[in-house]
Amino acid sequence: MSPDTKELVAKALDLGAFAAGVVSVEDMLETSSSQYVREKALADLDLGSVGPDKKAAPHWRNKALSLLILAVAHPKDEPQLDYWEEGVRGGTRGNKILITINQKLGQWLMGFGINSFDVPYYPEKGGLYLKDAAVLAGLGVIGLNNLLLIPGLGAAHRLRALALKSEFVTSPATDYNPCPGCPAPCLKACPEKAFTRKAGDSSHSGPQSGYKRELCHLQMQKNIKKNSGKGKAIRFCRRCEEACPEAKV
Repeated sequence: MSPDTKELVAKALDLGAFAAGVVSVEDMLETSSSQYVREKALADLDLGSVGPDKKAAPHWRNKALSLLILAVAHPKDEPQLDYWEEGVRGGTRGNKILITINQKLGQWLMGFGINSFDVPYYPEKGGLYLKDAAVLAGLGVIGLNNLLLIPGLGAAHRLRALALKSEFVTSPATDYNPCPGCPAPCLKACPEKAFTRKAGDSSHSGPQSGYKRELCHLQMQKNIKKNSGKGKAIRFCRRCEEACPEAKV
């Protein structure tokens, strides 16, 4: 008998994920981020990506029915998990962990005759907007800092997706919402002042409302330039992430 969503999520956790959930491809295609990508037709979608991969079509749209979204913990005292390094599978050690979990999940699913494939991280390289997908899969909620907040982790995590060629029931939504009442130190931590919201603001109507993406992108480009050169690891800014008081790891 094929596993259901509960069993699939339990297997992901057993293999090392901190949190996991399922969302249907149909629901993901209805998100504003997916519509944005279709409108842009993969053009001008550079989000500060690094690595040799070229732009690619998102095959998960028409070759999968469901998406499993995984999160692994990224503790503040293990910054090396997010360093972009040459020769590391997936670019970072954290991404390598996620890819390995997906690989093992794929092998496990094949035992039930279920095909799956790993989804690239960057939307412009065939991936998807993982924060949107994670919310739909019940992992957490988008906070005032435009980051995905997961119970027990806050923003201290990294995400990846596994595309499933069989249909799984979507995971239930979460009622977790830590931002109301929080002094929001994350909004003051940005070196580029990319946030226009204030603590206690509940008026935002979308994941990028009150957030200036171009300023965040500017900081990422500074990080790339500062750490460019053979043998150097790129260390992206994590100040808003690390300032979130919800992190328990």
